[in-house]
Amino acid sequence: MLKGAIEKLSGERTSIGIDITDPYVQISYADEKGELQTFEEEGSLLIPAVLSKEKGKDIWSCGAEAVSAQNCIQVKNILSKAHDGNLVEIDGMDYDPVDLLALLIKKCLSKLARVCPLERIGTVALTVETPDNRTVAVLDQAISIVRIKREQVVILSHAESAYFFVLNEPKGLRSADVLICSLDEAGLKSIYLKQNRNTTPVAVLSDERMHSSFKKEDKYLSEIMKGLIGDNDVSAVYLLGTEFSGEWYPESLNLICRGRRAFLGTNLFSKGAVIAALERAGRREPDKTHVFLGPDKLRSNLGLNVVREGEDAYMALLDAGRSWFEAAHECDLILDDPEPLEIAITPINGMSARTVRVKMDGFPKRPPRASRIHLEIRMISDTKAKIKITDLGFGDLFPSSGLSWESEFLVS
Repeated sequence: MLKGAIEKLSGERTSIGIDITDPYVQISYADEKGELQTFEEEGSLLIPAVLSKEKGKDIWSCGAEAVSAQNCIQVKNILSKAHDGNLVEIDGMDYDPVDLLALLIKKCLSKLARVCPLERIGTVALTVETPDNRTVAVLDQAISIVRIKREQVVILSHAESAYFFVLNEPKGLRSADVLICSLDEAGLKSIYLKQNRNTTPVAVLSDERMHSSFKKEDKYLSEIMKGLIGDNDVSAVYLLGTEFSGEWYPESLNLICRGRRAFLGTNLFSKGAVIAALERAGRREPDKTHVFLGPDKLRSNLGLNVVREGEDAYMALLDAGRSWFEAAHECDLILDDPEPLEIAITPINGMSARTVRVKMDGFPKRPPRASRIHLEIRMISDTKAKIKITDLGFGDLFPSSGLSWESEFLVS
């Protein structure tokens, strides 16, 4: 059942945040009033990331229903299986793991039918622990199968979801650094969000660690907390996961609460994802005083110095702070001459600005402002950009040569 009463929906589309891990899926959403809610299944905010297929039949279930299903074959670790890409044998047949991931997402979304049918979904934010190249690719394929348009989707890391959540908290809780600790059967992971107030906007960096030697004992947790907090200025600590329930860590809790606030919960990442979705949908004003610079973020502004209406101007191509796998831009330009195109790279970490010259060898000779090009630029990793320039010619007087030029360059 859904937590709380469900009111009649207005015509506005719903923003969704989906946290996907191997053990579970969690879905939060913004209700009519813009308040964040989390789907609850059988008393839990965590939907088991399990599919089950009835033997001999094409009948599938997911979540708690899949866990308790009889005469069925269960499929677990679906995100990892999709990442690996190997076919999965189920009931004598081979299945593409990306299709299984898409089925898991679709069936989890169908649980929201009373609050948000699929056709009413607006922006969807998918958050995973680490959105590497392969994970982003399989998520892109899965959402395409579910028939959600890519422009409706935001993909972000757990660290960035935590950043969005923290920025939505009262100022007193984010006046200094923030520590998030997530504990599950895989172990303890910490995300330390550190604010660099010497930059404008304030740069928020994430230090993520997996504490592989952790044991669920007070003394171990206390030592880790001492190392993470130390003499740092930490205003709040968030303890995530059902493993933090109970009273097994009194010494650690005493340390954590010394001069700061502490919170227990399980849905921080999915709620943070909803806030990101609301921003992308234009339903929430972005915080321009902070910028998140996690390891998957572009840390330089890329642009062109152009002439616009007779005046020198700067034309932005790629903006710092955007996830590298979403950083892309296309435009048409009219050239004064076919000299190498100069891309201005301005790091936001205090390093010196520089210029990259993109050559167009063999460009047709034409009068000034008689050449039009199409420029495509995108990031292909967190540090490298790829650019493609295509000669479009200039009307009937100067037909396109059909030539194009591609090159790659480092941006940081």
